[in-house]
Amino acid sequence: MAAENHKGTSVVEILQNCVIFNDGAYDSYTDKTVREDMLLYLKHGEKMIFGKEKNKGIRFNGRRLEAVTIGENGITEDDILVHDAHDSNPSMHFMLTQMDNPLPVGVIRSVETPTYEERMATQAESIKNRSKYKSIDDLLFSGETYSV
Repeated sequence: MAAENHKGTSVVEILQNCVIFNDGAYDSYTDKTVREDMLLYLKHGEKMIFGKEKNKGIRFNGRRLEAVTIGENGITEDDILVHDAHDSNPSMHFMLTQMDNPLPVGVIRSVETPTYEERMATQAESIKNRSKYKSIDDLLFSGETYSV
């Protein structure tokens, strides 16, 4: 639904099982016994917490994202990142796409920017407004002209 309502380009990745050629390809993520520990459901503005007991989370550790257990090694819920799908800097979003344990699912990035068509229309209008020629006749009959 979010991809359908987004103005501009949307990319949707679907983990689709194929019972003929690739049966069970995603069981390590989707099987009922491991799903809650292997999938990170992203929601804008909420902490990236997952796990059967909601005791695991994602934190930034210097240069990369890592999955941690809350309560171990001094990790608290304050160390867990809040997902910001609207951040214009794509660095964190890219790091999320590289994770596979847990696998982030949901809206990773949703940034509102002008579409290509809107930018082209704005650029064309700006050029028209700055131009001293308002029509093709203005251009053709400017400068020195000759009658034959």
